[in-house]
Amino acid sequence: MPITMFAFTVGALGMCGAPPTCGFISKWFLGLGTLQAGNLIFLAVILISSLLDVVYFFPIIYTAFFGKSEGTESSLSKGRKIKEAPLFMVVPLSITAIFSIAFCFPNPVTDVILNLVRMVIINLGGA
Repeated sequence: MPITMFAFTVGALGMCGAPPTCGFISKWFLGLGTLQAGNLIFLAVILISSLLDVVYFFPIIYTAFFGKSEGTESSLSKGRKIKEAPLFMVVPLSITAIFSIAFCFPNPVTDVILNLVRMVIINLGGA
């Protein structure tokens, strides 16, 4: 299984807001913000969008990992093995997937980023 499909899976989990990805943290804070503001309609929109992401992405992931390969050859390949371009596809997608998982958990880097965000909010006249 190509590593790009694993990276796609991490990205899809992030879009759905599933742990352990950064998408979970952002959806969590968006949900808390809507609850604190009393805007339950926006919470419903966030939850419905997550559900639609699951409906859209998970059949692709299921087919990639558990579906049968039909073995059909495209007219573009004509007997040649199609390979990914490692420098342009695999490396950036792998780095992004690793960061998405690594920054989900509390660590010194996320602490620095959160402190910077708090300083910006305070300086802009927020909470």
